[in-house]
Amino acid sequence: MAFSSKDFMEYIHSNNGLAEGFRYRVHVDESGSKANTMLGFMCQEAVIPGKEIEVMDKVYGYGSVYALPKMEKYEDVNLKFKCTNGKVRGGMWGYPEWTFFYEWMEEIVHTLTNKYNYKDEYQRDTFIETLDKRGDIIHMVKLPAAYPTKITDMSLAADQKEMEFEVTLTCDFVLHNHHATDGDSTKTISGNDYNNLN
Repeated sequence: MAFSSKDFMEYIHSNNGLAEGFRYRVHVDESGSKANTMLGFMCQEAVIPGKEIEVMDKVYGYGSVYALPKMEKYEDVNLKFKCTNGKVRGGMWGYPEWTFFYEWMEEIVHTLTNKYNYKDEYQRDTFIETLDKRGDIIHMVKLPAAYPTKITDMSLAADQKEMEFEVTLTCDFVLHNHHATDGDSTKTISGNDYNNLN
C-alpha cells in the first residue's frame, strides 16, 4: 500500500492530534489536605510505566528450546518534584514536598527506633494521569499499594536557582485505564473521588 500524506493527516486529525506529554498530574491517595493536593502540581517529570514479561527456556522433545512466559515484571517509577519554601510541622521546618516523602519513608522504617512497620500501614495507591486541553483524563495509571524506596539529595550551589528532587516508587504491579478504575471506564476522577478507587 502506497503512503498517502492525506490519509496520514486524516488519521492524526481523527485521533485528536498527536499525544502531548506535558499535561499530566500525580496524586498520592492520602487524606485530602491542601498540601497533598498541591503536591501533584509540583511534579516536574513523570512516566507512564511500561510492562515486561519474563520468559524461561523450556526444552521439548529432542532438544528444541522454546521461550515461555514466566511472570510479569514492572520497573520502579521515578518522579521529579520542584520544592517550595513552605513550612511543615507547625511552621517549624521547610520544604514540604521533600518532607512529605521523607515522612512517608519514616512510616516504613523509623530512623531513631529502627522499627519496621507492616506494609498495609504505609502503602498508598498512587495515580498518574495524562490530560487533554480541557483537563479531561486521556490515560490513567494506578500504582496500587505503592511506597517510596528512595528520595534523592537536593543540590545546593552558588548558582542554584530552584531546588528539586527525585522519588522512586515501587509497587507489585501497574493498572492502566479501566483496570485502574476498578473496571468502570466511565468513571471521572477529581478531588475526593480518588479515595473511592481502593
